[in-house]
Amino acid sequence: MKLSDKNVKLAYNIVVGKTEEFDKRDEDYKNLMLSYLNDVNSSSLREAITCYVCGYTWNTEKHGEDGTNPITNQRIECKPKLHLTKHCNGGGMFNDMTIQRVEQHLKNDVQIVCSIFSHNRLIYVVEFPFADISEHIKNRINKRKKDSRSSPSFSYTSYMGLPNLKIHHVDLESINNFKCLSKNHYRMLIEQINGNTTNNLSEFFK
Repeated sequence: MKLSDKNVKLAYNIVVGKTEEFDKRDEDYKNLMLSYLNDVNSSSLREAITCYVCGYTWNTEKHGEDGTNPITNQRIECKPKLHLTKHCNGGGMFNDMTIQRVEQHLKNDVQIVCSIFSHNRLIYVVEFPFADISEHIKNRINKRKKDSRSSPSFSYTSYMGLPNLKIHHVDLESINNFKCLSKNHYRMLIEQINGNTTNNLSEFFK
């Protein structure tokens, strides 16, 4: 079943602290919404929120890109992370990745959008070209046979600090409250905020 735009917007408002409409709903609805938001087996709602923050069109299909930039038509891959207990590394994983798929991503100028959710709040949303981590992904794949499939991963250290990184959303108050980032991760994020003039923050809590 496809998530309605109304429910995606409501979920977005929840994770940025605008809960007025949500608070009016009955307890069963609120329970279902929060359960879906925090489902460790499905990232669909978190993907939808991530695309919404960026103004991108979310792809409800399970296969293919997760979204599309309606202005540039660039393909978007979302990597939402759910913070549970330990520090969140802000990265992601590519399932069934091959060198051929890496080259296809480069050809299509795929953009990666990483987000972190913690305690029903959206911690941050950042975007960067897949090209910026392509060598890292290739190296992880090449540790196996070149024609084999693998699931290479990356973390914030693969993209934080790079000049092409775009920050769409940051909630510093929640980062400090929930201690969801390591000290180094937090430091690099602050340096990125202070040094990147191309940031277009949808929300910025201090």
